[in-house]
Amino acid sequence: MPKGKIIYRVHYRIGGRRRCVTIGNTGATPDQVRILAAKMLQVVAAGKDPAEEAAEEKRGATMADMAIQCLESHAATKKKPRSAEKERKSDI
Repeated sequence: MPKGKIIYRVHYRIGGRRRCVTIGNTGATPDQVRILAAKMLQVVAAGKDPAEEAAEEKRGATMADMAIQCLESHAATKKKPRSAEKERKSDI
């Protein structure tokens, strides 16, 4: 990098798209990075996209997902079964 920071990346192609994933930084030795890169490329060879998985982790849960989870956990402990069923069927 321009300021002297060292990062290691794996470049690969999946589904016709070029992808890039950062796998290490200054604290990792080149041998450790090579091992991580080999494991990452095995995952790619198996048909999975590590860059997409990382992006999904960053996105996290949506408000709708959290609302459903909250309603289900609250309804299971605080409401009568019929009321809980009614809330589950209604739109959020």
